[in-house]
Amino acid sequence: MRSGEAGFTLPEVLVTVTLAGIVIAVLGAAVLLVLRVSDPTAAAIDTTAGVRLAGHYWVRDVEAAHLVNPSGRRCGGAATVTFTAGADTGRIVSWRLTGSGALERTECDTERVLHAVTLLADLRPQRTVARCDGEPCHQDVRPRRVSLRLALGGGEELELTGTRRLP
Repeated sequence: MRSGEAGFTLPEVLVTVTLAGIVIAVLGAAVLLVLRVSDPTAAAIDTTAGVRLAGHYWVRDVEAAHLVNPSGRRCGGAATVTFTAGADTGRIVSWRLTGSGALERTECDTERVLHAVTLLADLRPQRTVARCDGEPCHQDVRPRRVSLRLALGGGEELELTGTRRLP
């Protein structure tokens, strides 16, 4: 190289381009890995939030229940389990599994739906069981404990359990 001329030699340029290519390839692989992991992670976070919300509502509904599966009372369609909220109130809460595998909680008064929420999705309907003191729930019962066993889409099982406040 002549003195006074600035620049890089061919070997310096080749080494720099090769190293830059390696760095870009590693960063690209890391970005793809993050994108692939984010969907299952988001689904797991959604399921966890749904489980926490379902547990909160379940315990509250069971504690306040006067009757379990009251005859002649419906709220929001065919239910897996239904609660009346007190002897003198017209409030009723139904928990049901939809045909698409979603767990829904519907709260009604004597005339209309007050609140409906989907708590969990991707459940296996054939594995959903409601139990009152360890036995299948019948109509017009006042059990101490009520549980709802659910099978999550990933194969895990979840059991919501609450203790009814005795009258």
